[in-house]
Parts: sequence; C-alpha cells; structure tokens
Amino acid sequence: MLSPEYKGRVLVELLQNAHDAHRARHGDGRVEIVLDEDEGEHGVLYVANGGRPLGYKNFEALCSIGLSSKRPDEGIGHKGVGFKSVLQLTSAPEMYSVTSSASKAFDGFCFRFARDDDFDWLADQVAPGHPEAADQLRANLSSLKVPVPVDDVPAAVAPFRRRGMVTVVRLPLRSAEARLEAVRQLRELTDDGAPFELFLDRLGKVTVTHRVGGRGRPSVYTRKVDTLFTSRDLKIQQITLRRRTRLIMVTAAVDSERAREAIAAGLGSGPLKDGWQALGNSAVVSVAVPAGNPLERGRLYTFLPMGTQRICPVRGFVNAPFHTDVSRRTMAESTQWNDLLLDTAAEACARATALVDEGRVVLPAGTLIDLMCWEHDQVRRLELAFKAQDREFDAVPFMPVLHPAGTRTAYRWGYLWRGPDQARVLTPHAVAAAGVKHVIDPQLHPRRAERLAALGTARGLGLVPPVSVLADWAESVASALAQGEFDAGKWADYYHDLSVCFARTGEELKGRKIVLTVDGKRAPAGDPGLFFRRSDGPSAALPALPPGLAKSISFVHTEIAWAGRKTSRRSRGRTWLEEQGLVRDYSPKALLEVLGDAMRKVREDDEALREHLLFACALWASSVDRHGKRPVIKGLLVPGRKTWVPVTEAMFGDGWTGGHGGIDRALVRFFDRTEAVSRDLVAAADRVVRPAQDICAGTRTDAQTLRRFLEHQGVRHGLLPTYVATSQAVKGQHLNRPSSFP
Repeated sequence: MLSPEYKGRVLVELLQNAHDAHRARHGDGRVEIVLDEDEGEHGVLYVANGGRPLGYKNFEALCSIGLSSKRPDEGIGHKGVGFKSVLQLTSAPEMYSVTSSASKAFDGFCFRFARDDDFDWLADQVAPGHPEAADQLRANLSSLKVPVPVDDVPAAVAPFRRRGMVTVVRLPLRSAEARLEAVRQLRELTDDGAPFELFLDRLGKVTVTHRVGGRGRPSVYTRKVDTLFTSRDLKIQQITLRRRTRLIMVTAAVDSERAREAIAAGLGSGPLKDGWQALGNSAVVSVAVPAGNPLERGRLYTFLPMGTQRICPVRGFVNAPFHTDVSRRTMAESTQWNDLLLDTAAEACARATALVDEGRVVLPAGTLIDLMCWEHDQVRRLELAFKAQDREFDAVPFMPVLHPAGTRTAYRWGYLWRGPDQARVLTPHAVAAAGVKHVIDPQLHPRRAERLAALGTARGLGLVPPVSVLADWAESVASALAQGEFDAGKWADYYHDLSVCFARTGEELKGRKIVLTVDGKRAPAGDPGLFFRRSDGPSAALPALPPGLAKSISFVHTEIAWAGRKTSRRSRGRTWLEEQGLVRDYSPKALLEVLGDAMRKVREDDEALREHLLFACALWASSVDRHGKRPVIKGLLVPGRKTWVPVTEAMFGDGWTGGHGGIDRALVRFFDRTEAVSRDLVAAADRVVRPAQDICAGTRTDAQTLRRFLEHQGVRHGLLPTYVATSQAVKGQHLNRPSSFP
C-alpha cells in the first residue's frame, strides 16, 4: 500500500510533519533530530518538535493511510501517506506526546504500532482457537492501523520533554541496512547545497545530532529573517542560515484569478484533486538567491528540497506548492498550475529588480545577477514579466559597473572585460577612472560572469567589447595618464598592456592619441611624423630640424622606462609600437618620407618651404641605401615663378648649371614669347623652378648638389607635355579625312 516513490524520503517526511505541528507566521518553532547508532541493536532515529501536541485528529490520520487533517495551504504535507514511509527504516514506529504545553512529561498519546507478535495477541483476542488468524491478520492488515499503547516512556525519550519538545517520533531501526540508509538520509538532509531549513518559515531552530561510538556533537541550524521590503503582494527578506549563510528571498503572491483558472483546469481534466481549491487565494512563490558566492546549480522546493532531476530556472532556490509526484521529488507532467507558479517566480524576480532600479530597495550586486540570469530555455518567462511592466529585458540595468560608482548597466550597453593578463595600467578600473561608463565590475564571481556572458551571447548581445571600443578606452586611459604626474615606469607598463591587448590589431589604434611625446602631450599613433629618437646610431648624426619642419615632427618621451630591471616586459611595449607601425625609428629615410606632408602644412610660408627643401636636399645627399640608391620624396614641393608646385610637375629654367643649361634657357624664352597664345602655356610657365641662387642664398647648400637632388626627384629639363581637353562636333564622313576637320 506504500508507494515506492517514498523510498529514501523518511527523514524529509518526518521533518515536514514536525514543521507543520507549529503555528504559522510565528517563525520560532524548534525541531530536534537525533540519530543514535549506539542505542538498541541497530540504532534509533528520533524526530521531535516543540509545536502543538498530538491530538485525536492527528492520531486518527496517522492510523489511516491517505487521510490527513490538513488542507494544501495549511502546511507542507497534506496527502496523508508520508508518515507511512517510516516502515522503510523500522518495523514499529513509536509516538510520544503531551496533553498540553504545561505537561512536565509525555502524558498524552504515547503508543507504538504493531509488531509481528502483536498480531498473535490480537488474533487470540478476536479469534481464540484459530491459530491461522494471526497470519491472516499480518497478511491483510497494515501494522500502521494497529496502535499499541505504551505505558512506560523509554529513558532516552524523557530528556526531549525537558528541552521543550512536545512530540517525539522514535524509530528503532530494523537492520544494519536501515541504519546505513538513515545515515545517508541524514547527510543528504544536511547537505549545504540545498539548505533544508530555508523555506521552513515556522521554525527558528533545528538541532541535528548524529551519535556513534559514544560521541556526537549537535549541529544547530537557525533561521533568522530580516525584512527589506514589503507590500501587499510582494516581500523581500534577508534570510540568515547556518554558518551565517545569507540569502535574499523574494516572495510573491500568485494572482488569485489566474490561480483559480489554473486549478479549475487541473481539476477538470488534469491531475489535481479536490482540496487544491484552497490555494486559489493563498498560494505564494519564493525565490531565494545567495547574497554571497553563487551556486553551481539551483534547486526546486516544495518547502523542502525536491530531487535534482528537475532543472531549476535560476541559480538559486525556488519554492512553490508545485504539483509533484507522490514523493515530491519531481514535478509532475507540465500543467497549467505549475506553469503559473514558474511565471510568478519570474514576476517576483522582475519586480525585485525594478525596485532596486527605482532605488526603493538595496540588494547585493550578485543577487541581482542571480535573479536575472535564468536558464536559457526559461528566460522567456522573465522577458514577459518585464514586458508587463513596460520594460525591455535588454534595457534593464542590473549589472554593477565601476563608473559611476554604485550604478548599474543593462545588456544593451554593458561590457564585461577583465583586461589583458597581468595588466598593470590598462585595467577595467583604470578605464573607469578615465570616465568610461558601462564597464561591468570585474570583481564579479567568475561563475556569475560566465552566466552573464552566456546569456548575452544567447540573446545576440555579446558583452565582450569590440576592438574599436577597446581602442577608445586605451585613448581615454592615455589621456588620464598624461594629465597626472609623469611616471616613466607606468607609461612603459601601459604600452606593454597595449601590446597584449592589441597583439595583432594595432592598426585599430592608428589616429588615437596614445603616444606621449617629449613635450608631455599626446600624439596620434601611426602619425608619419612620430618617431623614437635614439642617442646613438644613424639618427644621432642627423642635422637639426628647421623650425617649420620641427612642428611636424614629434618624438616619443625619451624618459619612458623601456629598460631596467623589468627590461623584458617593458621593452616589449616599444618593440610592439614599431612592429605595428604606430611609431617609427628616427632615420633619414623615415624623415624624408614625412617631408612632403610637412611642406603641405606650411604651403603659404615661403621661407618655411625653402627651409624644408634645403633640409631635404642635405638629408638626401647623405642618404644612400646599401644598393647605392637615394630616396625619392613623395609630395615634395619646389618653388615655381609664383607659387610652390609639386616636384613632378616642375621644369628647370634660367640660373641652373649643368649640361642642359641651353635647353633650360630656351624654355624660358619660349614661355616669354607664348604668353598670349594659351592659358595652359601661361600655367606651365609658372611651374619653372626659380634660379638656384635665389633658393640657396644665405645657406651652405651647393647649387650643383641642389640641381642633382631636384633632377633625382623629378624636375625636368625642357617642356613637359601639356594635356588640353577640347570638344567639338565632327561629322562621321570627316573622320577619315582629318585635314577637313573644321
């Protein structure tokens, strides 16, 4: 007659009964559980409570399988069969109670249930002379229907009354196997992974003692409640359990109209039975999540932990009057009632999160994440709960950020970033200190961070910042560093961190002002005029820069600690800057490459342009690569008659020596005689380079050297072809006779 589903649930069922013996809404009840392996042949299990004494209705229910004096909303147990599970551990359970709270000893219902030899006595009383009657009774009558009075209370039971207990269940264990099973159940009950006392709101203290070999220290499980927020249908509490374990519990009332509808559907064609209607106006759902470190997995409860077969939607504990199988290990098949309870759990989480956002309640950062990070296949419930509040899930701020302090961000804007490995400067805290918002606090527990990232990915909202965003952050950190006092080591560490974070993506940093120069300002990385200056090597012998050119050239701060005791780490930052093309080594070739750009910046300053040109000539004269070739300068300008023109469009004129002097002079005469012929020729005449003596005046530059330099750069001797675009109508019949064109 006893369902096998109750196997392994004896202790849970007895604890449920002990809890229900106390008055609701008091929260100060007491229960004692003792497993004494030294007593009797195989040990004895005790479960005692300090609630209401055992009355006649309770006695009648215990002796009638399937009969219970409680409605579903009056306590944890209500099916009336849980107590029968004790037969798995004992052949004759015993009960001891008092008549009233004033009793000094167990003077109320004190009885045990029938043993095998009791059926012999009973058969002799009802059917004397029929020896077969005892066997017939044993085969057809449950021992739990035959209570036997106990006149002498065992010595081990009496101390429970002195400690304030009013009812004691005593189970002499039937075998060594039963003892091992009792030990297993006790360990399962006290497992920290699912605190049994969490939702036992009628209790304030549970004492558990496992005595073996004369030794056994009581373990005390307390439950302290602090209310953080309360309204008509929502309550938020902090529950403090064993070893100061703190959890935040959100309790929401189930909407009564929806509850009655779901119960009616379950009664009509579903699995619910009569009696469930009582929950229509009283059902509540609680969600409890840790205030400290997160859980590896959640657990469903029906006041006490259910089995692990059913996945909990949150990494916490969800308690509700679910419709379950008989043993309450697993939820029954999907029902409208169970769906409603899970929807209410989602609504509780959404409402609690909204209250925090509105500043009406304060909760730990990790708690909010646990309330929001539902399992992927269940998160739709949470989305609908927020939609009912006219909120979008992805826009709900619940993730703690570093800046501004004490604020939160949402999936839509937040970034989860821990910085490069072993970073010292480019860290999330440094990014936040530079004024960047929406950087999620990296101190989040790794499990919570992983869940945030996984849920974001599942929703197509990755929390990992893209390279472009990281580049913005790097620039912000450089700005903050530049505003503070110069720290040679910190700047070197900053560039090392960049080399790790942007190991192969340095291109993204080009144009960002991240390079500290000798004047304490920041220059854009990748700028053609940005150089490392060495105290030795070819760059040390370069001529001084002309004032105009110096404005286009920047040097990396020479005091940055690229070397020292941390040489390998810090020098890596400098090497990386060169490898990624963000800073170049100062050399004649590199300097010549920027002269063209520098000249365009001072195009209206004739003297500055002349200084640039003569410097380029001097640098060119001393620059020969290993193949004997000299560089060609891109974008070089030379002085024409009126303005400075690109070197590739210029022509030599009067005042230049060399073997082409006759051609140069003839060209000048040609332009003088054709000024009135064509505007294009007038424009070409303006591209004739001024005489060498005008350019070299007051300098040490040799005219012949300047001529060779300009020839190498592309200045021509003689007239450059001039291309003129014209248009006119020509009949097709004239195409074969060009001489006849109009």
